[in-house]
Amino acid sequence: MKEISDISVGLLLTCLLMVLCVGCATVEVKPFESRKEVSDALKRVVEPFPYNVVVMDTGGSGDDSNVLKDSAKVISDALEKAGIFKSVSVVSETDFERALEVSRMNGAEIVILPRVSYGEVRYEDHTGWRIPKIIIWSISEFLSALIADEIYSIEAQAVLDLYSTYNRRSLPVRIEASSKTKVVLNDYQRGFKIWGIWRVPSSLHEGNYKNIREEASMAVIEDIKSAVLVNLINWCEPVRLAKLFKEPAKLSETQKPPVQPTESKKEEPYDLFLLAIGRDSEKTPSAERSAGQFLSEVKRLVKGEVVSHLLRGDSARFTQIENLVRSVSAREAKAVVVYLALTADADKALKLKFVDQECEIDKLISIMREMKPEKIVFFFDIFAPSGTWKLKVDNNTMVLLTRKPGEKFLLKGDVTLFCATFSTLFRIADINASGTVSAKELESVVGAWFMRQARLLRDYQTASVEGGGEVPFGAK
Repeated sequence: MKEISDISVGLLLTCLLMVLCVGCATVEVKPFESRKEVSDALKRVVEPFPYNVVVMDTGGSGDDSNVLKDSAKVISDALEKAGIFKSVSVVSETDFERALEVSRMNGAEIVILPRVSYGEVRYEDHTGWRIPKIIIWSISEFLSALIADEIYSIEAQAVLDLYSTYNRRSLPVRIEASSKTKVVLNDYQRGFKIWGIWRVPSSLHEGNYKNIREEASMAVIEDIKSAVLVNLINWCEPVRLAKLFKEPAKLSETQKPPVQPTESKKEEPYDLFLLAIGRDSEKTPSAERSAGQFLSEVKRLVKGEVVSHLLRGDSARFTQIENLVRSVSAREAKAVVVYLALTADADKALKLKFVDQECEIDKLISIMREMKPEKIVFFFDIFAPSGTWKLKVDNNTMVLLTRKPGEKFLLKGDVTLFCATFSTLFRIADINASGTVSAKELESVVGAWFMRQARLLRDYQTASVEGGGEVPFGAK
């Protein structure tokens, strides 16, 4: 018995030693100031660019479902620490026109509107510590959970649009910064699950993804800062700003709009403006995750130049949508695709419930038309109670309603039934094999498709199509 006891103690001590060696996983965070690419870029800035810059905080960047939080503060801190502009400050204002006016009165020449447009977490693989972890798990699951062996990747993208405070127009530049960070975490860091060693990643839910994002957020933020600075310096270096502004001192005195260069030409419109909006609620579970998956799937199907944005949780604001459209309207877009997964009031008119206000669909369509698209497509994956409302759309606007009023938010896996099956739906709907799907083709199959898919889940869901035109992405 003593020998068995000694063996057990020895095994336990060995397990504890292994846990101490690999537990307490930490995410490596390398400050952007110490990175070679940033150092090389700053060497090219002999003296600060002679402009006062304001970074606009719209209040929508604190969404827990996005990797980058408080994007205005993060970007302003990076610019201020790098010292590439005369001055950098932040203005908190949800009204875009008001922000421009306040910035101009305070002597600023440039307003930067930062947005976090994408942030996804993926389970990648496990490390070589998997086998030792299984051995320790056979002795104690709680002890094995301390071993970090799960690899996750976190993607994020920040988009910065620059505006002149004097002509109130978007400057011909968009600064894009992206990062893909990999982290190795233990079970407690991603959220403990009983028998998680065998059930992950299939059992992961939004709470786990939130924990993972938080663990990696600092590393992602430093990556974003680095990419923003390098791209911004690369753009400013050829003195393009001098073509857009007079000398700051003279401009402040006269307060006249700058002379536009005669050789400048209007840029070609974007091929597609893609917007996905999701907000979780009791009636719309997994709406935010569905919006993220829809955005990823459509970007994979689209050919051409696409500008895409993802608004989830507290960032699902109508004012945020208006700001996004303004940033694109000067260049315009050939087509617009909007996905919405949220609740709506449905009496005599369909009113979409954003964080900051309710909005009738007519107003939303009107905003999208500011980009002068040839076609507009809405995918309304919304929950709305019964009502007498009717949609009024023209032949250039298509609306797919994934469920009738009163029907519940039906899920397949961890996303809505529409997001889980729409790529297959569009392949089937491409009846004439043209590579695109028209409203008539979609209308002929969508009702029966959703009824059949819902029946497999022992439930009921219908769908309908209003308007005309065609879906501006391939049916693959």
